[in-house]
Amino acid sequence: MKENEKQLRRLSRELITSRERERSRLARDLHDELGQQLATLALEIGLLKNNGNISEKNIDELNLRVKSITEEVRRIYQGLHPHILENFGLTAAVEALIDEYNAMGIFKIVSKLCLIEKEAISPEIALHIYRILQESLRNITKHADADNVFISLDFTDSELSLVVQDDGKGFESDEVRDKPGIGLTGMKERTSICGGTLKTDSRIGEGTRISVRIPSPVM
Repeated sequence: MKENEKQLRRLSRELITSRERERSRLARDLHDELGQQLATLALEIGLLKNNGNISEKNIDELNLRVKSITEEVRRIYQGLHPHILENFGLTAAVEALIDEYNAMGIFKIVSKLCLIEKEAISPEIALHIYRILQESLRNITKHADADNVFISLDFTDSELSLVVQDDGKGFESDEVRDKPGIGLTGMKERTSICGGTLKTDSRIGEGTRISVRIPSPVM
């Protein structure tokens, strides 16, 4: 039984590693290929304006579209492969993600973050925690109808903990099991790979709280 569990955990780890490789490849493609195409398009628009082939109003509208697409590409690129996580560590990456969501204005995030040095935990655990938070915020955006979100990230000698709590509409446990797209299975899988536990507490009309605890995540 234990051998089967080890094999399942190994297969899950390989699956997620493969997914991350694919995300990294897509990130490079978005940055190198699509980014270059947009830059070329912007140059061509400038030439059209100089030649007087289209109206200035049309040019301005096209420029706004290009700017919007460029910002969307940047957002997707960062989401697929968070370089800030690699370069500056988990706390900085979480802060950047919070800033991104606060800028959207869908809900207000209040956070209490413990400073975690980049070398304090393994890159694998840092990435899994980041992805769990990312998925939690996506779920809140899509399903919770929340006004406020509280995020806590704490790190001690004994464990790393992440708490995400919203004041949205909440749900019943049976409802989540039957409803696709919530992402809890993937979040639990990531937590299990790290040797930790994930607890979900939700009540209709009172919001949802997700708690992740990973023991001794020191390298």
